[in-house]
Amino acid sequence: MREAKDRGSKWLLEHHGDSVLRLAGITGFNRWRPAPTELVHPLESPDSVLEVFFPGSDEPAPVIVEVATYPERRVNNQMARDAMIVLLARDVLPTLLTLVLHPKGNLRITGDHEWTCRPGRTRLSLQWQVIELWTLSADDLLATGDVGLLPLVPLTNINGPPDVVLRQCRNRIDQAPEAEQDNLRAVAHIMAQMRYNEKGLFSIFGDQQMFDDSPLVLEVVERTRLKTVREMVLQNLETRFNDLPPQIVEMVNAVVDERRLRRLGVDAVRCSSLDDFRARLVSSSAP
Repeated sequence: MREAKDRGSKWLLEHHGDSVLRLAGITGFNRWRPAPTELVHPLESPDSVLEVFFPGSDEPAPVIVEVATYPERRVNNQMARDAMIVLLARDVLPTLLTLVLHPKGNLRITGDHEWTCRPGRTRLSLQWQVIELWTLSADDLLATGDVGLLPLVPLTNINGPPDVVLRQCRNRIDQAPEAEQDNLRAVAHIMAQMRYNEKGLFSIFGDQQMFDDSPLVLEVVERTRLKTVREMVLQNLETRFNDLPPQIVEMVNAVVDERRLRRLGVDAVRCSSLDDFRARLVSSSAP
């Protein structure tokens, strides 16, 4: 479910990042686009870096968006880390935005982080915007007419019977461009499942077969399977050799072919050393 939420959030940001920007009150831009993947280190990548173009400037302004399932203390550290990564890569401080999907106890994400050096003479602090979805009105999101915000409606403050509002949301999605309807329904289905246990509520966005056949869900299933095989390879290596060099971890995580990953799983058991495994890993990538 978490993998589905993560992929659904990424799809929403990649295809409707402008909707999230407007939700945060960021307006007046001419165009936007997801930043290229090489912007940041692949193992340290934020959920999304959007490049936003404002009038009078040819250089895009980077906006980091992190989607947190629940308020967690680590999110503040994560946001600060993301800001530093982009600052080092581009020599510009990005706009930061945290989108929190669901409450959890009394914990709140504060939207600030501060470092102080050990002697106490130097201090570095960051502040950014936090949007808690459950504090927003479902009626207000529906009233915007912004199709990119529709999958978030199930997690907002719903005044009245939830099935009535969710059906309104589904009807709006059915009027969206046909090429996007399946994925919009799938993301809305995922978000509704996070909040409601009643099948009759999240199934408003489609039956299980429709959900399973969604291109987005099929991609999640594929990514989850590959992730499981990668973890098996790394666990085999860790069992035999304890700590793994970051380079090997990065190289294994970069493999996207399942057959090759399964061969590496065998190599992880049979190799005589980490250097031997690294050699097999490199040779398996040769054309």
